[in-house]
Amino acid sequence: MERVEEKKQKFRINVINVFIILFVISFLEIANLSFIRYIAILLLQVICIYEIRFDKISIDKKMLLLIFGIIITMSFSLFRTGYTFEAIAKMATVIDLFFLTLILLPNYLKNCDLDIIIKNIRNDIFIVLIFCFVFYNNDYSISYDMERIGNLIRLKCGFPHPNTLSMFSFIGIILSIYLITIRYHIKSNFIFIFFFLYLIIKANSRTALYCIIIFIMLCILGNICKNKKLKPIIYIIVISFSILIIGIGTSIVDGLTFDRINQLLSNRLSYIMSAINVLINNNAILTGMGAFRNSETFTTNAVMLDNGYFNYIYQYGIISFLVLICFLVNNFFKIKNDNNRNMEMFVKNAYIIFGIYSFFENILLNMASLFAILIYFFIAMIQIQNKKQ
Repeated sequence: MERVEEKKQKFRINVINVFIILFVISFLEIANLSFIRYIAILLLQVICIYEIRFDKISIDKKMLLLIFGIIITMSFSLFRTGYTFEAIAKMATVIDLFFLTLILLPNYLKNCDLDIIIKNIRNDIFIVLIFCFVFYNNDYSISYDMERIGNLIRLKCGFPHPNTLSMFSFIGIILSIYLITIRYHIKSNFIFIFFFLYLIIKANSRTALYCIIIFIMLCILGNICKNKKLKPIIYIIVISFSILIIGIGTSIVDGLTFDRINQLLSNRLSYIMSAINVLINNNAILTGMGAFRNSETFTTNAVMLDNGYFNYIYQYGIISFLVLICFLVNNFFKIKNDNNRNMEMFVKNAYIIFGIYSFFENILLNMASLFAILIYFFIAMIQIQNKKQ
């Protein structure tokens, strides 16, 4: 009986391995492979639905209530948008994201070792990225020019954008750091980190690099401080100090002005100000302007509002955003594992970094973001395993 259960767990982990590899590959520009991502998600959901017993599903009722609130308040913006089909499709993908990460995956994998899952996910990302680096380090994908400070050449290794390469590399690094904290093959993990970090530096992704620094500081200080009441204060101090250091560095280089900060943030502040003006002029602060097509923007018809929070506010309004914040905060306080403090601290730190990263990338409720899929899955998984203990 034990061998049967062991084989079942290995099969389920292998299913996740295939999913991760297909998911990452689907972003490559060697051909139009995006359909692979949707097929992989669909097949994963079908397998999960077929395998799990719905009469034994575990889900947090408060979380479910907040998800319901998010969907209801998102629908307030439907009457404003000129793209009703796109709006309904986006709401459907949010529902699908929650269904996959908070219900299907954690219940499908609840008897599997999360440490092994993390190791395998890291290895899967490494396999794809090493392939990309070997075959696309000298091809057309090696450089990417955009209007940013220095007009830097940025490595993208066959991906459509350097930030895509950086995102996958960033995930690889934080998973490797966790494996170091549990003393799993420490030397080899440093090799993985070196490789992923090299890709991030070559891709010139400031967000990924800053988030790695903050994540490491959180991990170190979290291990030093064992007092639970002091830890939230430490988190605030570390994040504030990190932002201050980045700001001081910026001011030393070229003066800390609005225009300079806006330039460093790839004009994100300008787009945010434009979004706020549109909301005010259309009396849409509470309900938002509704979903818009990914191919256009309300500012320059070229650049998207690349901030997960303001993107959400623009589309769905303050009311829905407040419900979303309640959902995000509730998730943080649900991260608890009495028998595995390393795992608890890792998921908390990763969740904080996910929140920071979302200021610079639209990943909060994005089904196309592996970071979002993993972070919500980890939160639900840790809750289920904590209940079992």
